[in-house]
Amino acid sequence: MCKKDDLFKELDEWLEQFLDDPFTSMMDEYSFHVELFETCDSYIIEADLPGYCPNQLAITLFENAILIQAKSKENPPEKPSILERTITLPLFLDDKIIYAMYDKDVLEITIKKNGKTTRDSKEITISRPSSK
Repeated sequence: MCKKDDLFKELDEWLEQFLDDPFTSMMDEYSFHVELFETCDSYIIEADLPGYCPNQLAITLFENAILIQAKSKENPPEKPSILERTITLPLFLDDKIIYAMYDKDVLEITIKKNGKTTRDSKEITISRPSSK
């Protein structure tokens, strides 16, 4: 097998383990629900975050993990309520093309399999779909 086949096998095993992990289900109960998908050209993370605005959400990248934070406006500014969840991935994210969109209470983070980028910040900007 070539290195590319090994990588896909590792990613498939990781995805299966993530979905079967009882800790993942427990995190869905105490934080917010997250699902992972793979397409032919991307990995997609979807987080169910009803009732938030994009400016209340933050995405921070680490070497091989993504931290999603949702800050509530309901508490006083000096004591904001924050839900957060870290998704560890079996790949390094430093040079990956990553973008995020928040629409209909779902935050969708797309990680492109191909292509590379350089970034000045570990923060990912969250966009809204353009209205027609």
